[in-house]
Formats: sequence, C-alpha cells, structure tokens
Amino acid sequence: YLYSHRNLCERLNGNGYTLGPVTSDHWFVFVADHTKRQADEDNDTDRVLNIMMFDIDEDVAQKFYYDQYTPKLHADETDEEATRRISTEQTKQAGIDA
Repeated sequence: YLYSHRNLCERLNGNGYTLGPVTSDHWFVFVADHTKRQADEDNDTDRVLNIMMFDIDEDVAQKFYYDQYTPKLHADETDEEATRRISTEQTKQAGIDA
C-alpha cells in the first residue's frame, strides 16, 4: 500500500500523516485542500471529508453499505431526503451519532 502511494503527496499536492502507533490501530490521514475560495472569506464553508477504512470487520462495514437500507420509504421521498435519512440511519447503526 505505502509503495503505491509513495508519490501521493507530490501528485495531489498535500501531506500525509499517521495518527496513532504504526504497530497497532491507527489512522492514515491525507490533507489536500484545493478549495477555490471566493474573495469573501466569510463564505469559506465548503469541506470534503473522505474516510477510507482498511481491514474493517465485514459486519461493521455492512453498516455503511447503502444497499442495506430501504432506498425510498415512499414515492414522493426525494433522492436528497432518502440520502439524508440513510446517512442518519448509518450513523446510528455505527454508534457515532452522539
């Protein structure tokens, strides 16, 4: 994994970090902020967070699969409403809704 991403920092113009001990559970974090900002910094609210979970237990991973949830509860539920509902359900199932 590390060999294939050796030049990732250069290619994506960012920085990689390891949080936690490399000999135990830890997180790989990569930060590359390429947000095109407006002159008015008060509108600087856009952020993207991508989380990649390697070697995650299959039962735990299933909680994050959209196909484990009902796509639409009723015909007039919009895609945005369904996504928000499913995301909320996933958060509760994973126990990270505090």
